[in-house]
Amino acid sequence: MNPTHEDQLAAFRYGLIAPIVCRQTLLLPGELKAYMEEVAGQVYDIPGSTRQQISALGIQLSHSRPFRPAGRGKIERYFQFVDTSFKPEAYQQIEAGH
Repeated sequence: MNPTHEDQLAAFRYGLIAPIVCRQTLLLPGELKAYMEEVAGQVYDIPGSTRQQISALGIQLSHSRPFRPAGRGKIERYFQFVDTSFKPEAYQQIEAGH
């Protein structure tokens, strides 16, 4: 399921249809139009979705092709930095019993 389809599904399930179905009284035509315009201007996420969780943490999601490190230069450079800088020190600490 692509992100656009997930957004459409979330908007339908949690934003558009739920209040209409749960309502005890009928909506008048003018009320329905006003409600639809209000809902159309909002963005919805599926509750508990990964996108919602990472946005709450302030993390930017970036997609790249799997097993293609050439397209992810900055992150691959960061991984190389971690491997050369912190791993040897971590292994020394483990061997020393800390």
